[in-house]
Amino acid sequence: RTATTYHEFPVIKKDSAVIWLGQNAQLLESGDEVKGFQAMARDITERKRVEEDLDKNRQFLSDLIENSGALIFVKDREGRYEMVNRKWEDVTGLKRAAVLGRTDEELFSGSPGRAFRENDRHVMETGAVLEKEESFEDPAGTRYFIAVKFPLRDGDDQVRGVCGISTEITERKKAEEEQARLSDRLQRAEKMEALGTLAGDITLLLAPEAEDVTGCYCFDAYGNRNAPVEHCPAKYTFATGQPAVAREIVKRGKYFQVATTPFARDENNKVTTVIEVSLDITEKKM
Repeated sequence: RTATTYHEFPVIKKDSAVIWLGQNAQLLESGDEVKGFQAMARDITERKRVEEDLDKNRQFLSDLIENSGALIFVKDREGRYEMVNRKWEDVTGLKRAAVLGRTDEELFSGSPGRAFRENDRHVMETGAVLEKEESFEDPAGTRYFIAVKFPLRDGDDQVRGVCGISTEITERKKAEEEQARLSDRLQRAEKMEALGTLAGDITLLLAPEAEDVTGCYCFDAYGNRNAPVEHCPAKYTFATGQPAVAREIVKRGKYFQVATTPFARDENNKVTTVIEVSLDITEKKM
């Protein structure tokens, strides 16, 4: 038998109101014989109401996290995952049973895992919120996210880990890239239109290596394929990325002025295509 016990139970009052009591009971013994017991009860209704509210709030928060459209996760100071939600599982293709207790370097090989860890360290070392674009590769290609990360603290206000909320922006990035491509095409078209109103002869030069095309006016003017860059507008534009206008050139008995402007660039911003325009100024010279 137990000498002392504690029980919590509801009680219906005369007015039908329900209250909760917490009761401590103690046996009264004489030797091995139980003579009775004594009990003391107190009203714990308010405490029970607070506990129920907390339980509801915890359940609401749990449902909110689990059903969020964003990826939500928690890691400890060593970068080990403590929690991931359903969206995180769906996007990464990794189940939480195989994730919890592991680090980003173990789950995402190469630079993505290192970048995730570096961002987490920054948050824990500074104690500040960080908003950062992050990405990783999957079979469909690169997926992009805006991650908001903030420190988690213990009861002593010490940073114990990091929580993150990531929203996928892959479609937005694709739209931005497509918009940039369209803008570039529009700029090229505008350049062609503007130059076309001025020129009697337009040549699209695809690469600086095509010297028989690129340097034709320069070569005619100077009689060799080694015309100085400053004398050849096409060479100048390929080399510097800037528009150029050359001095007057005589070709087939006519006077021309040659101008060039960049038309296309590669991912390193190097000019790959040049528009070369020649203006026939023979009548002005006569």
